[in-house]
Amino acid sequence: MCNREETRQTLLRKMAVDLKEAYEDHTMSGKQHQRHSLKAGRFHTALVTNQTFVLDVLAQLDDVETKFVLTALVDYVAPTLSLDEQRLSGMKLAKYNFKASASILEKQASKRSVCKYQLVSALVVYGGDLDLLAALIDRGLDLRQKDDDGNTILHLLVDISRENPEKAMSAYHIIMSNLSDDQSRTKLILTKNCHQETALELASKLCLPEMMHTLLNTTNVYKFHIGDGGTFRHYLYDITEFNSRHLTPIHYISTASEAELGRFDAFSLLQKEPFATWMRDFVIVNRNATRGWMVLWFTLVISYILILFLILNSSPSLSTWVAHLIIVLVGGAMCVYEVVTFPSTLPILKLFMTRVFSNRFPAALASGYRLMQIMFIFSTTLTHLLHVVNCDLSQEFVAWNVMPTFYLNNIITGVLGLMFFTLLNNTLGHFLIAVEKISYAVFTYLMVASFYFAAFSLSFHLLHTCAFRNNCSTFNKSTVLGLSGDEASFESVPTSLYETIMLALGVTAPNEWYFSSSESSLLAVIVYVGSLMYNTLLLVNLLIAVMNERMTELCEHKKSLAMVAQLAIYTYVSDKISSGKKKSRRRAFVVQNEDSSKHYLHTMEPIIQFNM
Repeated sequence: MCNREETRQTLLRKMAVDLKEAYEDHTMSGKQHQRHSLKAGRFHTALVTNQTFVLDVLAQLDDVETKFVLTALVDYVAPTLSLDEQRLSGMKLAKYNFKASASILEKQASKRSVCKYQLVSALVVYGGDLDLLAALIDRGLDLRQKDDDGNTILHLLVDISRENPEKAMSAYHIIMSNLSDDQSRTKLILTKNCHQETALELASKLCLPEMMHTLLNTTNVYKFHIGDGGTFRHYLYDITEFNSRHLTPIHYISTASEAELGRFDAFSLLQKEPFATWMRDFVIVNRNATRGWMVLWFTLVISYILILFLILNSSPSLSTWVAHLIIVLVGGAMCVYEVVTFPSTLPILKLFMTRVFSNRFPAALASGYRLMQIMFIFSTTLTHLLHVVNCDLSQEFVAWNVMPTFYLNNIITGVLGLMFFTLLNNTLGHFLIAVEKISYAVFTYLMVASFYFAAFSLSFHLLHTCAFRNNCSTFNKSTVLGLSGDEASFESVPTSLYETIMLALGVTAPNEWYFSSSESSLLAVIVYVGSLMYNTLLLVNLLIAVMNERMTELCEHKKSLAMVAQLAIYTYVSDKISSGKKKSRRRAFVVQNEDSSKHYLHTMEPIIQFNM
């Protein structure tokens, strides 16, 4: 015990001496007014793991040296072992590139949400010792400091909240309570990093509900109490900074993935203020425009289908040419409108694509249906333009019988485009989202099941080829499978695959001849029974189980899925009718100051929250 204490004291003295020498080197360099850093070492590890050790080390430093240590950025450098250290540790290492291996290991660590925090305050919060954070603040820890990427402690708290939201929120309240006034809090919260993102924007971008709610509910920064009324309190939320931006927290919520939506529900973000009122205001303002947009699209698609069938059932004449011309003119006008308003919807489309490529698929695929609408407009216009101009290309398409494919594509994209609006109904929207998610699960299942079906179809084909080779005189195509007609069931690989699927579904079954006339009847029975066991009993029932489990998961977030899907539609329509600029439309719950320089969201919150 005594030896352990002596070792600890020796380590304390050595670490204190190293920190003093670092301060002296910095002083001698003449760069006192520049940002400084310290190599990551045992002291910084202790910030995460050992509160007492850190305070004991700082106790051996004076105030200036302590401030130097606490304001130094952490420089993550790969460790090196000198020859003396190798001899003492008993390791005799060959030449080894620590820097190369360290960079690879750091990339792997970042994928596990372990970041290289350069601020001392972030290391302390990451370790979870909030008492140490308060103690270091009293000793001169700078809460306004930035790292090399321009991130403040609030940006890093957002990152920490990915895995430890409670820890990040508690640290946030400690930091806010240690800032002297509202102006200091406002300045820190509105500070942007090198990506021009505030902490709130970063939290919204990452869909972290805890920090989104905590930041927006900072008193006298975003949230202002204006009075009480019975069992309710009235607040104003400053949303001025979001009026000049294309993407607001509402846009990020509308593109949340299913996993992020589950986290929203666990925190009840969509039911908490200001988000509940903000979304309600967004829906009320854009409801009529969305309904008008819906009526327009239904009219366009239904009219196109009726005119198309009228054209197909009529012989070429002047009237059919006029019908083609009408479609081209209407489609051309819609194409022009899409091109003109494209810049206003580009940010949300870029956000959608970013999420897709980062494997964070939005729970509501409103963007996908919107893409179908765009495809319908342009493909319809181009298809019928060929008929109007009657060029050589259109005659070649007619000769190749390609036009029916174009017509079919137009009908499919038009009908899928109408599904964009079915999400507005809670019941229909939930079922549509269920079809989307279950279809994806079934597609993943079929990728695995295809190996089983391929193996058994090749087995049936091989058995057919080898076992019946010497029975050609007695071979009867119509008796290989009872419902196969006159086509040989396993004569080729494609037909063998088809019949294997029919066997799995129980549509067909081999006749007795299939087993009795085979040279390897036992092998034929084994392959057939194996097909029944795996393809029919296992895979088909597994498919039903997968669909049932997926539907159960979706029902857990039924209301939130419908809400986010509708929000996605309203954001698209709002951006579309804005045409790249924010129109001064009347807002339901938004008030302005006298010179219209500030916009506030009015909310009313109950004083006592009842648990139903």
